[in-house]
Amino acid sequence: MKILHVVGARPNFMKTAPIMREMAKHPQEFEQLLVHTGQHYDDNMSKVFFEDLELPQPDIYLGVGSGSHAQQTARIMLAFEPVLLEHRPDWVIVASSRAQPNGGGRELHGGLRADGGEAGRQGGPCGGGLALI
Repeated sequence: MKILHVVGARPNFMKTAPIMREMAKHPQEFEQLLVHTGQHYDDNMSKVFFEDLELPQPDIYLGVGSGSHAQQTARIMLAFEPVLLEHRPDWVIVASSRAQPNGGGRELHGGLRADGGEAGRQGGPCGGGLALI
């Protein structure tokens, strides 16, 4: 099963790390790709968390950078759609936070469907500030 994990800010890194570690114990079942939106991109806001949490380096870096909520959301959606079309994941796990609304979860879940719009696929919040799309 191909899984895309989407992170972009500190709370996302902490939520995603244990999920990726657990799935890594089952490589025959899960092919994992880590997508970093690039909202938190400097060493103190991103790199240090990857090192401390032992997250792998991102497979895909969207590089959305700084900006207003609307600007970041638009850049995430524009950059993420081609990733979905190229990789065709079975699931996308998006970490989000109420305190960091542009962490990716609500924008990606509300604006894009991981299956390209096919009927019969569903997603939604799955607790702990995570969403499956």
